Amino acid sequence: MLQDVYNPSATDTIWRAGRNAPTRGEPFRVRLVFGLLKAKMNWRVQTIPMAAVPFTWED
Repeated sequence: MLQDVYNPSATDTIWRAGRNAPTRGEPFRVRLVFGLLKAKMNWRVQTIPMAAVPFTWED
């Protein structure tokens, strides 16, 4: 669902290659880079404290 909106091209992406490499015969994997997603849409990445403190969504 995020791919179509936040990854319009190979150079403007929210993904990075994962740990497993095709050069070693392993299946291709990608990882979502939360910093890149937050830069595009700040509200999609929130830090929610585990302690009992007030929480408000960032815009």
